[in-house]
Amino acid sequence: MAIIENDLRRLRHYPFRALDEKVANTLLKAASDLTFTGDDPALTVYMLECYCDLAGLRVTQAMLTTSCLATIHNGFCGALLSGQLIKLSSFRTRRFCRYFASILQKIKIQFPSMQRKKWQPEPFAAHIEIWTNSKNQISEEKAAYWQGWPIEDKKCSIHWMHLANLYNTHGKKFVDELYRGVRVYSESRATTFDRGYERLVAHLVSNPLLWPPSTFKSPTGIYNFFADLLKHTFKGKSIKSRSTIDLGHRWDRHISEVYRSFINPRIWASPIRTLPVTKLKPSRGGETHIKVTKAGKEVRTKLITPLPLQVTQTEAIHILAVQISKDINILREWATTKATSVIMASLERAKLAKSATNSDIADREFWESNTLANIAALFEATPYDLPWNTIASKYRITNNIRNSSRTISKALGIPATRDLYPFQCLLILEHPNITDSFLKNFNLYDKNGNIKGIRREGGKTYLVSKSGIEATIISGYKPRRGVTLTRQEFELSPAAIKIIDDVIRITQQARDYLRKIGDDNWRKLFIASSSGIIKPTTSSTPRWNKAQTLRKKDDPPEFVHEFAKILGATDINEALEFVAQISPSSIRASRAVEIYLQTGKTEIMRECLGHDKTDKKLLESYLPEIFIMLIESRSVMVIQKIIICTALKDSPFLAEAAGFDNLSDLEEFTKNYLHEELPAYLKDPDRVDEALKSEELDKIVFSIGVKSLSTLLSLRDATRLTIGQAIISPVYLHWASITNLLSEYIENGFQRELKRKMAEAKKLVDPTPFVRKILGQ
Repeated sequence: MAIIENDLRRLRHYPFRALDEKVANTLLKAASDLTFTGDDPALTVYMLECYCDLAGLRVTQAMLTTSCLATIHNGFCGALLSGQLIKLSSFRTRRFCRYFASILQKIKIQFPSMQRKKWQPEPFAAHIEIWTNSKNQISEEKAAYWQGWPIEDKKCSIHWMHLANLYNTHGKKFVDELYRGVRVYSESRATTFDRGYERLVAHLVSNPLLWPPSTFKSPTGIYNFFADLLKHTFKGKSIKSRSTIDLGHRWDRHISEVYRSFINPRIWASPIRTLPVTKLKPSRGGETHIKVTKAGKEVRTKLITPLPLQVTQTEAIHILAVQISKDINILREWATTKATSVIMASLERAKLAKSATNSDIADREFWESNTLANIAALFEATPYDLPWNTIASKYRITNNIRNSSRTISKALGIPATRDLYPFQCLLILEHPNITDSFLKNFNLYDKNGNIKGIRREGGKTYLVSKSGIEATIISGYKPRRGVTLTRQEFELSPAAIKIIDDVIRITQQARDYLRKIGDDNWRKLFIASSSGIIKPTTSSTPRWNKAQTLRKKDDPPEFVHEFAKILGATDINEALEFVAQISPSSIRASRAVEIYLQTGKTEIMRECLGHDKTDKKLLESYLPEIFIMLIESRSVMVIQKIIICTALKDSPFLAEAAGFDNLSDLEEFTKNYLHEELPAYLKDPDRVDEALKSEELDKIVFSIGVKSLSTLLSLRDATRLTIGQAIISPVYLHWASITNLLSEYIENGFQRELKRKMAEAKKLVDPTPFVRKILGQ
């Protein structure tokens, strides 16, 4: 068993105590000057600190000589190659050995064992044996220090507490006590690790003399510490800003956890007074996500579609009935196209690999002809264990290109983390109750390799829905809902099942590799390389609204141009503004609002967004007040009736276009809305009840024939049959939703003539022509 088995990045949080500060800075500076693809060379210096500390070596400036560093170099490489110091693949082990040699060369140190053309482990055999034999002499206390302080929650997710600095300022006993309290409490939690302890630890480390370990055994001391930490945390912050309010909520939750983890179990003293909390009031939903556009208009940015705070009735109806769905479908079209291209590229790589003619990268012929096929065959045989630096370097020289790593991985369709985002978007669009944290924390498998997150035939459990249709259930967590409500479980749609199956197929090689090297991330659903062909990792969702690349208007990234093409934008700024609005939360909110507008039921919106209550605040979180007033004045159906009535009233247009063959005519319907300004009762919320009581709002009357009604029903049924199979025109989706409302109005009403016409129209329903048009047949 290796001393360090997980997450090399955590070593950055260890102070240098074996390497002199000047030595460490010299080596880190040399490491920063190295060009690399894969692991950061700076990690080599932190790994060297670990080796020297465990070996009992103290490296000073005076030891930066060839003879001393040659001994350290050989011993360090031997320790790495033994597998007893740090658990790494053979490829990554050799990479770090080469990094160390390059770092020493940067500081003008060279010796014979560094000057071989092709690095081999054989010369270090003796040093491997030395380390293996001496490992048993390392004290348990020192080994535990480097093994770190992992926290495993109820979902088996691992988080690391960074306690090395605290260990050196406050001692082992205090750190063990702190770690034990947090670990025991976290094991019973389904929510994420409380990062409030990071602030606590940082404050202790910065003031070790002022706040010694005895602080937490004193009722006065513990209160004074948290009072000082509160003052330090909120110093210079505006109490009205959203970020400060969010921080206040996190602080208050942290204080409650301190009580549960340390004070209630009597690990720490009970304070003389209740530990200080902020009690900052949360912002109203309508006060958040507001920004001012370049034109000077205030808009709410919770959805993909920016919602103006001041609008006319015509604009509001158009946004609610058309624009929200239109923007969702633009994203759906992009994600579908991208996901398809990723899948096809993966299949093409496997096909290309079969035409390989050479498997020896040292052979000149490997690079002179059929190069990509040869590399593809190597990847298919031993993915992620290739000498990638060598391959990228030779390909760069041979083809005279700069970013050879990206070029090769793209040409071969080797998925990168950014390539999985379209699948994540499609999954959220299909099931808006899937959150960003759900995707990040979702475990597809348990530790034994059994499918855990999805239950279906072939897995451990097979479920059948009430209708008798075979169902696939996905389960995961939404941490912020609290312990009792955090677990989410729901039936997947056929389209979502296909999305997940596609992801599993294209990530299988990365999954197999991570499992082989003992990396627990193999259990996650979304895993790929961050760039090139380096060790795969979990794929987080990008933040396009914050990405530096979006600020490069002269040279925006490829995906911006892809959106510009779908939008039909002649100005790239239009695509940039659209892309900046896209995030997992805005996708979920937009889709949930769309479902709400289609059904008129807030319960469905609540379920989509994972809330446990249905109230007005739910709508306020996503729609500006002016939109809510328009909806609530007579419900969602009023909006749809306004559209239908205004579009078709006193016009023979519907009779002439009953078959809806001309899409431009259909789209014209959606433009014929009312042109009046918002009525006074909508501008003045205090008059709403008065307006309703006085029946100030007029009733809307709509007339429609059997033939046109049957056409609408046919269109609606066609969209239901083809959802998930193709990109459906926003116009079709719009009229399908209108038909739902119209049908519900007639069938729930008491007008016999309308019911008779509905019954006759149903006999004439034929969705086949519309299905063919949607599927492009």
